[in-house]
Amino acid sequence: LKFNITTSGTTSKPKRVEVKLQNCIRQVKVMSESTKRVWAMCYPIKSFASTQVFFQALFNKETIIYSFSNNFKYVNDMLIENRATNLTCTPTFLNMLIINASCSNPYVKTLTTGGEKISKKLLKSVDSYYPNAKYINIYASTEVGSIFYSNSDVFKIPDRYSNLIKVENKELLIHKSLLNLSKNNNIKNDWFLSGDLVEMIDEKSFRFTERKGQYINSGGNRVSPIKIEEEILKMDGVDDVRVYGKPSSVMGTIICAELVTKTLSIKHIKNQLKKKLTKFQIPQIITIVDQISLASSGKKSRR
Repeated sequence: LKFNITTSGTTSKPKRVEVKLQNCIRQVKVMSESTKRVWAMCYPIKSFASTQVFFQALFNKETIIYSFSNNFKYVNDMLIENRATNLTCTPTFLNMLIINASCSNPYVKTLTTGGEKISKKLLKSVDSYYPNAKYINIYASTEVGSIFYSNSDVFKIPDRYSNLIKVENKELLIHKSLLNLSKNNNIKNDWFLSGDLVEMIDEKSFRFTERKGQYINSGGNRVSPIKIEEEILKMDGVDDVRVYGKPSSVMGTIICAELVTKTLSIKHIKNQLKKKLTKFQIPQIITIVDQISLASSGKKSRR
């Protein structure tokens, strides 16, 4: 059995992928516990992540609350009102929930994120706002399905995939036998080039650093928006940040940033960045916003 799903298109044009049901339910677990869970699905319908939540709830005959909205205060209230036990979303969506939360949520027992790299700053906030929740970090893609699970930002290659997953030139490669597609332009010598760059911790453990396609070419300089975001997030008073490129007739692309902060001024932010970044890495346009712009997938928009 197969069905079609469109990729998120966060860094490039969305493409249609034929997904094998077998791969889609690869990680689904049928629970024996009598207490039924309530799933808060904070992913858009028709995304690969939403199918994971759907099948997990379906196989266990459990409730799903569709909670994908940019009205984060409303979502927070809905989760508490319905006593959602399982919250699933991107790290960016989760951070916006926390920023807009008026109180902690004691009902969530399992909190799962995927689709983006999660920051250490956000991981620290999870314990405060979801004190009873176990955190799960998932690596999944429409092309591959769900493969890696972790309780932090570090993933470990499972023994059963030891010959099917490898890292070359810092890029994660996945054997074509694990793919949903038999034909793919990113396959080279039987290996799928994921586009995800990683930092090896040991022979089997790694953490994601960034996507290959997320670099911005500004004035002839190759700039990583992720690394700029990491430096900005180190500042006390910055709740979240999105760095992106904007077309320019002079520079080709200029670096821009939108920040969620209640205490810092743009002048102060730029002065601090001068101490940490080279001149071409400092965003030329900085905007203070109430919430980060999301792509239709719930991730930070990079386009």
